Parts: sequence; structure tokens; C-alpha cells
Amino acid sequence: MGNYFWMLFHLDKPADRLLTERLELVAGWIEDDQPDQSLSLFIGHRQIPLRRCIHPGVVGGWLPAGAQGFYGYLALQEVVGSVRCGFLAVDFAADGKIIQHETLGVSPIAVELAKEYPLDLGTYPVGAESNPFPHSNPPRLIIFPSVGAVGGSSINSLFRFQMYLNQLDFPVFEEANDGALWKPLLAQGLHSGVRWVDGHSCFAAGASVPSPWARVTVLRSPLARMLTVFNYGRIVHPHDFPFSTFEQFLSSTQYRRQTQACELLRVAGGANVDIEQNDDALYREVSAALARDYQVVGITECFEETIFLICLLADIPTIGMWWRVLSTPRGLRVEDLPDTIRRRAEKALEVDITLYGEAKARFSQLVEATGFSTALASYQAESRRRRELPDSYKMAECLRWRQLIAEQKLLQVRAEMRQQGNS
Repeated sequence: MGNYFWMLFHLDKPADRLLTERLELVAGWIEDDQPDQSLSLFIGHRQIPLRRCIHPGVVGGWLPAGAQGFYGYLALQEVVGSVRCGFLAVDFAADGKIIQHETLGVSPIAVELAKEYPLDLGTYPVGAESNPFPHSNPPRLIIFPSVGAVGGSSINSLFRFQMYLNQLDFPVFEEANDGALWKPLLAQGLHSGVRWVDGHSCFAAGASVPSPWARVTVLRSPLARMLTVFNYGRIVHPHDFPFSTFEQFLSSTQYRRQTQACELLRVAGGANVDIEQNDDALYREVSAALARDYQVVGITECFEETIFLICLLADIPTIGMWWRVLSTPRGLRVEDLPDTIRRRAEKALEVDITLYGEAKARFSQLVEATGFSTALASYQAESRRRRELPDSYKMAECLRWRQLIAEQKLLQVRAEMRQQGNS
């Protein structure tokens, strides 16, 4: 047992100390850490392991010397009985010795979801007759620079939790999306064991990683995806998405900018994608990029197959059950569109439609050659047994995310004002 008198836990996530998710990331940093100590979180008699992780503040210089990052996952359904009047008492411990008490708020919706719509926290084997990907030793780092509205948040959440369960490394604070942080971390030999990276700005994260790595992405049926972009944008990004009707969105340059083709170029570092280039040139550029830059191009409509292929690529033998994250409530659907609007929308998506059709054909061939058989069928069956969340809960999740985005923008504005004041 060590000396814990000066050890203090500082919470970064959840930022406002409010639990809103069924599976909540709890992360932060410790002062005067001693690496040989085991860290945990106690809620009543339940002990939740905390893993050490890289905190960008150590390299960035805004944390004190000797600080160490930590993180863990709190499954609310396992501790919901300990919630009292909207609050949850938690105890941080080192080597099983409680050294700090904290109180976290719990949203009423999160309590209801944990009780009525609990997550499947089991694990499932990823069995296949053959692995189409060459063996890698050490196993590959998987980089997932997702485009929007394809189910990327669900894949991210699933694989981050998988890393935690297996004591594997991933950028807990999303530092791989910031080259100014990521490169110094790698240069100091940190994150050498990273196995999963995700985000909209992590395309180049593998450039300086010494271990093997592979990049994956996901495509979705184009028109259905653009309707999700429309529904999601109106709820979560009202200031950046000033369209009250789908026709207004369709008539704007933003429609072209948010196609999968243009977003694939943007996540690859094309901050100023030429949306005016003709369809043939755009198709050639993106088609070549998909073949060159991605080892797996998954399909949203084949979600479980996509998860299993990523597992094979990453040499992950078992995987948890996925769940919907940031799913929009029922909104405008393809069948709701007037024929004239639908034809215009599909005409504007010709590049996406061609790319999606080609990717889906290659994906189907890959899945067939792999032969997942009973393991995949069992996983799909369990997925279908889950009840769909009511729209009211989906709306609450989207509005919560909208609030977090607004708060982050406010912090950025304040930081810029401070910098200007100091210059």
C-alpha cells in the first residue's frame, strides 16, 4: 500500500458531472500518480476498474508533472439502484483503499433508459471460416475517420468499450484528431500500443505510428443518408444548418458538400474540397481513394457484417453488442419525398450512388468469401431482439449533444479572446 495523502482525482468526463448515457465514459487525471497502484471506482459494493491512459495535458504542459490520465466505463444499469434523488455517490480508490468521494448527477432520462432499455453487455465470438486479411504481428491499429450519418458513433462507442474491456489502448481524449498533440505523443513513445483511433480528423493518425495499421470507413445508401443529414442537422446544428425544408437543403451548395464523396475527401485532409468539379472527376478521385486508403469499406445496411470484418482486420476474437448512438428521431423519409424532389435529389447524388453500389458489391463478395456462418447469424439475431428506443429519448440525446457542442464553441471563443487579450 502506498501513500495516498496527496493523490487527487480530477474529472474531465463527464465535463459537467452529469451522467446522461447508459454507458458513460468517466475520465480525467490524477495528481502524483504511482504507476504500481491499481485504480478503481466504487459505487456501493460494485467496483469498476479504472485504466491508466495518456492525457494530452501531460505533453501539452497544462497538467502538473507526475500527472497521469485515467478512464473507465460506468454501465448505469448496473448501479441505477444506487441513484438517490438524481445523484450517484462514487468513491475513487487506489489499491482498493477509498481516497476521494464525489457525487455525480444523473439525468432522469438516463435512469429510465437504464431500467427499461438496458444494454446487452455480453460478448460474442467472431467466428469465420477464413480471414481475408494477412496476419499481422503485432495486431493492426485500426483508424476510422468516419463521414457523417453512417452509424459511425455506434461503431466508435462499441470499439472504444471493447478496448477498455481488453485493456488495450485508444486516445481517450480524442487527441489523435489534433496533429499538434498527436505527433508529440508519438515522438515521446507514448500511445505505442494504441489499437483503435476514431474521429472526423484522424485520417493521418497512422503516419508516424511504428506498428502496423489499417484504415476503415463506412458508406450508406446515399439518399437515405442525406435525409438523416437533414434531420440531424436541423436538430443538432441549427446555426450551421439553416434549412427548414429538404428542398432548401437540396438547392444549396451544402448538399453537394455533404455528399459521401465530398466528405471522404474532406476527412482525408481536403479542407477546401472543390465541390464545383464535374461528376466524372469527383468519381475518379474518390474511387481511387477508397481503393488506395481503406482496407475495409463497410456498409451501414450490413452493420453487423461490417463490425465482424473490422474485428478480423484488428485480430479481435470477440466483440460486444452494438447500440444506437446519436440516432435521430423519426423525421423525413425517402417515401415522404415528392417524386420530383426525389428525382432531383438522386440526380445530385449520382457519384455517391455509383460509389455505394460498387462498394456494396465488393463488400458482399468479401463477406461471402469469409464465411461467418453461425457466429454472425447469432449476433444478428441478438441484435434484432433489442427494442427500438422511443423518439422522445432519441430527441433528448440529440439535444444533449447540441448543448455540448454549443458549450465547446463557447469555450473556444473564450480561449481566443484570452489569447487576443494577452497579445
